[in-house]
Amino acid sequence: MPPGDPYSELASLRIERKEPKTSSGGRRLPWGWLVVLGALGGGGYVAYPRARQAIEERTMPEVPTAMVVKTGGPTTVLVGSGYVNAETDVVIGVTTGGRLMRRPIRKGDRVRRGQLLAQLDDSELRAQIDLAKAQLADADRTLKRAEMLREMKAGTEADYDKATSARDIARANIAVLDARIKQMRVLSPMDATVIETLAEPGEILMPAAAGQTVGKGSGIAKIADLRRTVVEVDVNEADVARIAVGQRADLSLDSHAGRQFAGRVLELARQADKAKATVQAKVLFEEPEAGILPGMSAKVQFRPKQVEKAEAPRIVMPKKALLPGGNAVFLVQGGKAVRRVVETKELVGAADTVEVVMGVGEGDLVATGELDRLTDGMTLPKKK
Repeated sequence: MPPGDPYSELASLRIERKEPKTSSGGRRLPWGWLVVLGALGGGGYVAYPRARQAIEERTMPEVPTAMVVKTGGPTTVLVGSGYVNAETDVVIGVTTGGRLMRRPIRKGDRVRRGQLLAQLDDSELRAQIDLAKAQLADADRTLKRAEMLREMKAGTEADYDKATSARDIARANIAVLDARIKQMRVLSPMDATVIETLAEPGEILMPAAAGQTVGKGSGIAKIADLRRTVVEVDVNEADVARIAVGQRADLSLDSHAGRQFAGRVLELARQADKAKATVQAKVLFEEPEAGILPGMSAKVQFRPKQVEKAEAPRIVMPKKALLPGGNAVFLVQGGKAVRRVVETKELVGAADTVEVVMGVGEGDLVATGELDRLTDGMTLPKKK
């Protein structure tokens, strides 16, 4: 360019920039790359335990386990199942035919002895008794005339006897009608609870024939004394000799999970069921509760006839299931290891077993090996 050219002068004033070098001679990394590398390093640090657990799960051998069990307590000689029933239940039926006018009771009601359960239509009988009373009054008048005539020697002894018989018949007729009217009132024979009602107002009821069961068409209600309830259980013929009246038993119900009720054998049937080859036993609840109702399923554990003092029941497990520190175990639930805090105490004369105070229960599975490799929530290998 010629001297004095303005473009040449501007170019001579430009400053050359060079890339800075690191101490190692390389180029310095931009700040953005440093941030990215830092994030990757931190993610690897966080992901490491998870990766380690995944590796452990894949390489973990089968974990040995043991069941937490219950020891001690009374022994059992026989176990049976049956259903709760009232010791005494009655189906109340009518003793004479008629239309049901009132039934002032409902299912679940408590009734007292002598309380009205049902009223049949007695309007026709009351009309008949009014007629019978009028006939009695006429018979009384006839008898008085016959007696006066006999005293006056104007009547015969036969007329007097006839009038007396007519009066007595009229009285008896009234007594019969009174009894029939009372039959129209169905009363409770005992203190009880209404278990079931069998008829509704307006129905025509007739007494059950001899040998027939009282039910629909003849019955009013089924009542039971729930203050004394029993479990009716069928016992195999081969086991009957192991049971006796008065023998102790423990009763448990699905409706009262986790609880046991004291009972005793109240009755053994005097006849076996040929079809099932069983004998029915009735086991009485010694302290029944309001929630124990007829029809509930129950399990009966019969105790020995001569009960010796039993060792106190307790929950135990292997000592080797305890983690370092002795206050936790790994439960095996749903194919996973679940860490559970426990409280235990030593057993005298049992170096390999501890008693469980709290934390796990009877029937739980606890890991007894590979404890140093287990973590809470780890998936365990399936048993082969």
